[in-house]
Amino acid sequence: TMMNNARLSVGLEGVGLAERALQAAKLYASERVQGTRLGEKNGEKCAIENHADVRRMLTTMAALTAAGRALAYDVALNIDRARAGDARAQRRVDILTPVVKSWCTDNAVEVASLGVQVHGGMGYIEETGAAQFYRDARILPIYEGTNGIQALDLLFRKLLRDKGESVSYFIAEMVGSAAEVSAADWALADQGHLVLAALDDLQKTTRHLLHAAGTGAPGALDSIAEVAVPYQSGFGFVAGAVMMLRRAGAAAAHRDLADFYMRHLLPRAKGLFETVRTAG
Repeated sequence: TMMNNARLSVGLEGVGLAERALQAAKLYASERVQGTRLGEKNGEKCAIENHADVRRMLTTMAALTAAGRALAYDVALNIDRARAGDARAQRRVDILTPVVKSWCTDNAVEVASLGVQVHGGMGYIEETGAAQFYRDARILPIYEGTNGIQALDLLFRKLLRDKGESVSYFIAEMVGSAAEVSAADWALADQGHLVLAALDDLQKTTRHLLHAAGTGAPGALDSIAEVAVPYQSGFGFVAGAVMMLRRAGAAAAHRDLADFYMRHLLPRAKGLFETVRTAG
């Protein structure tokens, strides 16, 4: 209990650091004047937030932070439900604890690194704080069990221990949630389709791991252990997509960010799962 609480706390620390790095980068990008807008004829200078690549970085930072926060809060909610006797909620907490710890802290490192990039050369000037955010974030994937250990926990203790029953049930829950949101609002149909396709890919990859582990071939467990991290990372991107879809369904203000997540970040899961199936 102590270690699981610590792991969830470190995951939430990753969300907090990502948020702080995002705030600093957004402020700097709104004030730093450099270059002109594409197609601008009069040569008028603009803030760098108007440049497409800076917008991409800022939106990536925002999407990763929002998805991580939603996932961490979902676990917190289910901890309360589990304490009230909900066994299904406890199973959800067990599965997502290593994911929240690893995915949210990996994201914190990426977000903080992008924050340095947005600041450009100023990212290395201590007064901006951007470099400090990155240094603070970099330790998080090591704290309370490295993220590789979290991946082994997800694979061996959560997936293989009951031959995939709990994980498959959780994936089915996510499928139901995504289908419900997209069916309730036609404007989210495209996003829902992308999420459901990713969930199907997650399920296929999960079955692949179960089959590989069950062969009893020499070195089989070592082989799948080598792809535990990409499996866990892909799991995080897909679970994060479900969270973003739910946010979009709850409030129209979240839809643009959710759409960016589905088109720019969720595709990472496909490559990660391909790695698992070909290398594991």
